[in-house]
Amino acid sequence: MIICPNNKDECSLFIEPRPKTGFLMISDEENKSTIRQKLDEIFKFKDYYLVDAMSIRHTTDNYCKICELILSCAFGVALITEKTEEETLRNIYLEIGLMKAFGKEVLILTDNRCKIATDLVGKGSQRYSNYDELQQKVHEWLNILIKEQAHVRRMAEIWIKEKDYEKAFEYYRKGVMLGDFEHSFRILKEKLDPKNKKLNISKRLKSQISQFIDDIDKHQSLKISVTRIPKRRSIRSTRPQEINVSKSDIPSISLKLSDLPTGWISETKTVVGDLWEYGSSFRDTPKRVGYPTLKSVIYNYSSIEEAKKGFANAKKKIEIAAREGRLFIPDIGDECYGYISDFLIAVVVFRRGNLLIRTEYKCDPTDPTTEDAEYYARIVDNKVMNLQK
Repeated sequence: MIICPNNKDECSLFIEPRPKTGFLMISDEENKSTIRQKLDEIFKFKDYYLVDAMSIRHTTDNYCKICELILSCAFGVALITEKTEEETLRNIYLEIGLMKAFGKEVLILTDNRCKIATDLVGKGSQRYSNYDELQQKVHEWLNILIKEQAHVRRMAEIWIKEKDYEKAFEYYRKGVMLGDFEHSFRILKEKLDPKNKKLNISKRLKSQISQFIDDIDKHQSLKISVTRIPKRRSIRSTRPQEINVSKSDIPSISLKLSDLPTGWISETKTVVGDLWEYGSSFRDTPKRVGYPTLKSVIYNYSSIEEAKKGFANAKKKIEIAAREGRLFIPDIGDECYGYISDFLIAVVVFRRGNLLIRTEYKCDPTDPTTEDAEYYARIVDNKVMNLQK
C-alpha cells in the first residue's frame, strides 16, 4: 500500500505497488519504435519490467495517472533521444523530478546525438551510440540496483535496533520493491509483524505494513507485474499449450544439411546419454578465411517441469558468466534467451515443451550476428511445432 499525497476526491487513496517494475518515461514516437521492444527485452532478461503511461488506463486526469505510476513503481527509466519533442521533453523532466523527490532511482538513457539538461548530466544519465552499448549500460545499472538490496537490508536492521519502525519499514519496503522477496520481505513479515503486540507501532503504521504485505503476497501468487506489460507486446500469450516430444522424434527435428544454404558441409553428429539426445555441427566451405560454424544440440527431458528447471539453471549460469556481455531475448519457443560470448560466439538457448535446444553460431574473425543464431534456432522450433500438426 502506498498513500497518495493528493487527497482530492477524484484520486484513489491507496495505490497498488508494482515491485520490480520501472516507470518508463518515453515519447509517443519512441514508444512505438523498435527501441521500446528492445528495452522490454533487456529488462525482462533480469526479470524486471517496464510500464509506460500510454499503456495504463485511468479514469481521472493525466497528472493523477503519472503520479500513480511514480508512486507505485520501484524505479524510473527515462529515454531522451533526438526524436523526443520539446513538449514531451518538458514532461519527462517533470516526471524525473517527481521520482527523485519521492526517493526513486532513475536511469536516464540518451543517445550521443541528443543534449540533455546540464543538471541531469552525471545524475544517473547514460549515453549510448548503438543497441549493444544501450544493453550494456542498462545491465550495469541493474546490477548496481540489485546490489543495493543488501545495503537496504542493513539500513533496515539499524533502524530496527533503534526501534524506529517507521524508517525500518521504509527500507524494507524499498528492498521488496527492488525485488528482494527472499530476504527483505521475509524479514519484514518476521520483525515487523503487525500482530506482534510487543512492538510499539502505531495503528496507522500497522495498517500500512499489513496492507503492503497483503499486496506483495497477492503479487507473488498472481504475478501481477507481468500483466502490466501491454498486451500488444505480448506475443507469447497466443501460443498453444506446451507440448511433450518423444525421443524418437529428435532426429527428425534436428538441423540437417537441407536446412542450410548451399556450400555447407556436415562436420559431426552425436547422440549422447539421456539428455544430450542429438547434436550436430556444420561449417561453410573452408575455401575462405573465417568460415562460419554452426552447432545445434537438443536436450530431451522426461517432463516439461524438468525442462523448465534445466532452462532456469542454464540461464542462471549464463547470466553470471556473461553479465557484462551482449544479451538479448529472441521470441522463440516457450522461453528463450541469447547472448554473445567472450569467444565471439552467438548463442541462442530456448525451451519448447520438454526440449531444451542450444544453437551456436561463430564466424571468425568477424563478430557474429545474433540474427544468424536466431534464424537457425527458429528452424528447429518450427520443426517441433510441425510435429503437432
